[in-house]
Amino acid sequence: MIDYETIARSLHYQGNNCSKAIHDAYKYDLHLDENYPKPRSRDGECGAVLVTEYILKERGREDLVESYRTIFKEKYGSFKCKELTGDREKCNDYIGFSASYLIDKVWNKKES
Repeated sequence: MIDYETIARSLHYQGNNCSKAIHDAYKYDLHLDENYPKPRSRDGECGAVLVTEYILKERGREDLVESYRTIFKEKYGSFKCKELTGDREKCNDYIGFSASYLIDKVWNKKES
């Protein structure tokens, strides 16, 4: 299986924002269009959160959005960029977690 988490993290290290890094890691295999949410475009929320929700919905897994949000908030304490960011490493962790969540839920079709 393709290591989407590593691809997303690498794209972020190359200068892509969090949304674009996750989106571009998956876009060809999931046939995603370019209309993904941008960082902070909804109430200042992290782009990793927004694009993960977008991909879940695009793949017909709306049922997993709340579970993802709950796990993310428990793990990191917030959805807001202003409260999450501190350095590039932290952002890369949010990207890695979100990309990994998508692998488990979209490809393996595990329940929440």
